[in-house]
Amino acid sequence: MVNCRSLADGKQIWQFREAREIRPNHAITRTVPAVDGRFVISLDPKAVLHCLDAKTGKPIWRKSLVEEYKATIPSWYNGQNPLQEEDRVIIATGGAAIMVALEKATGKEIWRTPNPGKLFMSHASVMPAVLGGVRQYLYGTLAGPLGVAAKDGKLLWTFPRKFNVAVSPSVIAVNDELVFMTASYDAGCIMVRVRRTGDTFKAESVLDMKNNEWNSEVHTPIVYKGHLFAVGKKKRRPVHLPELRRQGSLDQRGESLVRPGQLPAGRRHVLRSRWRYGQAAFDRGEHDGVQRTRQRSGSGGRGSLGTDGIVGRQTGAAGLDQDDMP
Repeated sequence: MVNCRSLADGKQIWQFREAREIRPNHAITRTVPAVDGRFVISLDPKAVLHCLDAKTGKPIWRKSLVEEYKATIPSWYNGQNPLQEEDRVIIATGGAAIMVALEKATGKEIWRTPNPGKLFMSHASVMPAVLGGVRQYLYGTLAGPLGVAAKDGKLLWTFPRKFNVAVSPSVIAVNDELVFMTASYDAGCIMVRVRRTGDTFKAESVLDMKNNEWNSEVHTPIVYKGHLFAVGKKKRRPVHLPELRRQGSLDQRGESLVRPGQLPAGRRHVLRSRWRYGQAAFDRGEHDGVQRTRQRSGSGGRGSLGTDGIVGRQTGAAGLDQDDMP
C-alpha cells in the first residue's frame, strides 16, 4: 500500500493497494517509495516493484523480481528502497542478476549485472558513489560489499567478507576510495579501500572489526564533513565514528552532531572514537559537564586502537555515569 497525503493538511490525495498474504510480525513494510514528481517507485514486501503516477497513484507498470529475476524474498520480507535517477530506477535483485537498471517510464531493462556467485538479495539498498573517478552503485550482501558500474552494470569489484543472517544497513562511500559496511547479528563492520588501476578496481581491507567491537543492526551510517555518524547496537547510543583519512591513519577531528545540553529527555549517549597508528598516551578531562577520556595505545605498530570519548546522559543537564564509559 502506498499513501499520498497533502503536506498542507495531511488529507489523503490518493492510495494504491495490492493484496499480499504476509505475516504481521516485524511490521508489514520497512521501505519508502522513491519519487521524482512524475513517478512513484515502490518495492513491496514480496519484492514486486510498482511504478505509479505521482499525481493520481494509478499503476503505470509492475515487475515481480521473483518471477522475472528468480529473486529470493529475504527473511522478514523486503527492506530495500528503490534508487531513482534521472531516467532509470536501480534495484538489487539477487537470483539471475546482482543488480538491474530499468527505464522509469516503461520498466524496460537497460542493463543487468550477472550473478555468477549466486548472491541473494539483502535488506540493504543500492547507494550511488564515485570511486576512482567512476560513477558506480554500491551494494552489500551476506558475502560482503561490491561495486557496479553505473554506465553499463559491469561488476567492478567485490570484497569477500562473511556477514551473519541479514544485512540491513546500506554500504556507503566515505570518500572517493573508502567504503564502509556494517550489519547485524554480531557481524561487526569493515572499511575497505577501493583503488583503480586503468580499467580495473581492487578492494583491500583497512579496518575489520571481526570481533564485533562495533556494529549497527539496522541504521545506515551518515557521512557528514568527512565523518561517519552511526547508531550502534551494544550500548544503543549514537556513535560518532572517526574521520578516515586516505593515507591509512584513521584519525578524528571535529565535534559530534549531538552536543551536550542538546540531548533529548531520557537516557541518551554520544561516543566519539578515534583510531590511530602510533605511540600511546592517555588523559582524562571534563568540559561543559562532559567527561572526556583520551587514550592512544601501541608502540608504533599498525592497528593501534584508541578512544576520544564523550559519554553522557540527560539528568536535567548533560550528566555522566562512570559505568557509561566505553
